[in-house]
Amino acid sequence: MTHLLMNKLKMPLFKTSTMYDFGVFGGFDFDLRKLGFKGGIFFKDKGRSVIPGHLIRPRDKFELKKSVRGKRGFILLEGGDYDLWRYAAEKCLVDGIIGMEKSKEGMDDVLAKRMAERKVSLVINLRDYTKARRREVVLGRMMRHTFLAKKFNTPIMLVSGARRKEELKHPYVMISFGVMLGLSVKEAKDALRVVQEEVIKRFKNEANA
Repeated sequence: MTHLLMNKLKMPLFKTSTMYDFGVFGGFDFDLRKLGFKGGIFFKDKGRSVIPGHLIRPRDKFELKKSVRGKRGFILLEGGDYDLWRYAAEKCLVDGIIGMEKSKEGMDDVLAKRMAERKVSLVINLRDYTKARRREVVLGRMMRHTFLAKKFNTPIMLVSGARRKEELKHPYVMISFGVMLGLSVKEAKDALRVVQEEVIKRFKNEANA
């Protein structure tokens, strides 16, 4: 199946053992290496994560600051509104923001610039697309966010968003999803590796400091 995907997209086969899924939200037992990943973050099972992951859903700036206090590892912001996203980016309180395409506001030029300057990642969740009631709307917003991120060099991360084992995806599927959003094959591969490696390195350096 994955070989057929790659052939259809005219992409060469390549090693995926340096790639990560930093967005597993279900509490199930699975070794991501069986899919070809090097590892990932299980937000409900830190024992299976390459580093600790923290999914926060604050309602306002006060809750945001309280939610990140004392946390180390990968901090992912979900929910909220445009003002909260911008504040989180400007204050460097999180590593990434996920689910912005669910809002009509979404990410604009100003937010994309701020996120690029502060190295806050645009995190795109495949499950948000596959489970959307109006896929065409969500896909359009994801494509626009991807375009803005590329324009302003905002870091991009692709995640499966899996809540059940059956929703986990092979790296090739994630890459093809990235290509559908407007990334090149190289950019899609990087969205599964580059930021993840930087976050892991930072966490290890902080732990050894």
